[in-house]
Amino acid sequence: MEFTDKEKEQFLSFEAYDFEADDTFQRGLDSIPDKHNPQVMHRAKLFYYSQAISPVDQERYARWKQAEDTQDQVFTPPSVPFAEVVRMISQGEQVPGIRQIPDKLNEQTPSISTTNLPPKPWERQQQTDK
Repeated sequence: MEFTDKEKEQFLSFEAYDFEADDTFQRGLDSIPDKHNPQVMHRAKLFYYSQAISPVDQERYARWKQAEDTQDQVFTPPSVPFAEVVRMISQGEQVPGIRQIPDKLNEQTPSISTTNLPPKPWERQQQTDK
């Protein structure tokens, strides 16, 4: 989904707005019952900003924010030439971007199964004959 430059600018302006320094917003916080909930606070900020500063399409903003967050999470591996990777492996060095997994089994005691075993085919047939 594409967003116009004006929308992006508007969304970035909303995110950069200093709600802590806005006395009107701070006074209104007393009327919010669950002001320690981050989602409630975010909705309150969106509502206030849309009413007092500049209208923000909340649905479009949510889609833009989701796209931005997804874009930030995309993993970009470090650019290391293949020859360098081979050298690092042959010398026992750690290759960047590769997670080290310990070479041992889980040392905790296994949990006891609480699920019932499924009946065997001949046991199922015995149950239907009854």
